[in-house]
Amino acid sequence: MRLPLADARALAGAARRTSGVRLALGAVLAGLLAAAVATSSGSAVPRPVATAGGTNTEIVLDVSGSISGLTLPPVGRALRSIARSAGRTGTVGLIVFSDSAVEALPPGTPVRELKPFVRFFTPIGSSASDPAGPHLPPNPWANAFSDGTKISAGLAAARRALKRDHLGGQIVLISDLVDDILDVPAVRSELVRELRNPKLSIRVVSLPTGIFGSDTSDQALYRSLLGPGAVASTYPVPPTPRAAGTAGARFPGGLAGLTLLAAVALAGFELVAVTLRWRERRR
Repeated sequence: MRLPLADARALAGAARRTSGVRLALGAVLAGLLAAAVATSSGSAVPRPVATAGGTNTEIVLDVSGSISGLTLPPVGRALRSIARSAGRTGTVGLIVFSDSAVEALPPGTPVRELKPFVRFFTPIGSSASDPAGPHLPPNPWANAFSDGTKISAGLAAARRALKRDHLGGQIVLISDLVDDILDVPAVRSELVRELRNPKLSIRVVSLPTGIFGSDTSDQALYRSLLGPGAVASTYPVPPTPRAAGTAGARFPGGLAGLTLLAAVALAGFELVAVTLRWRERRR
């Protein structure tokens, strides 16, 4: 809209100031909107914590003669922890070994198939129902394997199974690490070979070797190659994911404040945004 004015030139300064106010309000509004968008992305409803589910865990389980008595319950705990960590979408493979190795579950097996194996390492009975008290089921591998131990055979079987099925993931060795001294060079070579594969990671669950616990000298080789954090007496389980909208959710006060300021700036912009133009009156 243009209005003819005789003194249009006298209003030029006011016109410039009005334009400056409009530009300043526009910049403030744009900044508030950008801040609101950034705040909303950081204060969204909490998402579940990511877990290790969805990847394959290849278990290499020592069932030699030294794995008995006090050693068996920690095996059960480790297997249950692996199952929990894998989640619903995770998969497993299982190699059992003593002086030779046998593939009990191929890589990519649904984690629920690990449950039948866990029961062999879970105490049953009680003092009330069984005079003998809590005890473990008979070990199904007691007669199938010898008392000897060859850890390299288990590791090699796991590597070959993963390569055959074109899978990567994590290899978890569960053993008391008491090995034949002649097998140590082969174990070292196997670990180095697996570490060179970028699709593989290796973790060791070191089982107790008696009433005094694990022998740290047997862990030295694995710690030196894999790092101290890769060898532990238990298998770590990630924290349970929090469901969206449960504990931890809070009112996004920052976003609400920025939205209010943006609304005020928008209202102010609208008040001064009506363009009024004038020209000198023709004579």
